[in-house]
Amino acid sequence: MDQDHYNRRAVELLKHAQRHAGIRSANAFARRIADVADGSPSGSAYRRWLNGDAVVPAWAISAAAEAAGVSLAELVGTQAQSPDHRIDDLYELYSQLTADVRDLQQRLGTARTPRQ
Repeated sequence: MDQDHYNRRAVELLKHAQRHAGIRSANAFARRIADVADGSPSGSAYRRWLNGDAVVPAWAISAAAEAAGVSLAELVGTQAQSPDHRIDDLYELYSQLTADVRDLQQRLGTARTPRQ
């Protein structure tokens, strides 16, 4: 698995912590994490993490768990058991397989020669 896969998992942990805390606003949860982590992250940095535009640092997952009032083990354990997480994994797999099939069809389509 590549780094992007692990970053998507980290993003899911952040989202799960935010839901667990009952905070709908990304900016509000970023402030809660900042209180725990002595000033970081900014709201814009947190949104970049959520959008997958930046790599989520390991400390942020731990701080998010603390901000949500759960241990890191609980956050990871409950997130892994979440039906939403399983659905997201299936959707990700479906999307990847669909892209792979399209790619294969294009390669096969360009490799064919017309019959005369």
